Amino acid sequence: MAFAPPMAANTQREPMFVLARLWEILGVIAILMLMALLAILRWLKDVGQVAKVMLTALLPIQDKQLIAIM
Repeated sequence: MAFAPPMAANTQREPMFVLARLWEILGVIAILMLMALLAILRWLKDVGQVAKVMLTALLPIQDKQLIAIM
């Protein structure tokens, strides 16, 4: 047995490394979803302000009554 074939490299990763990488990816996804949610809420707030101004201009209702309705 003069020639021995080279040993196969360990191609499997350690499970903790895989879990850490998965946790990191999930964290990034969660941060992106939170940023998107905040952007949507800010947009809805702006739309609500515009709608309130339009309703105030269009409807002959006092401003206090309109705020009470909303």
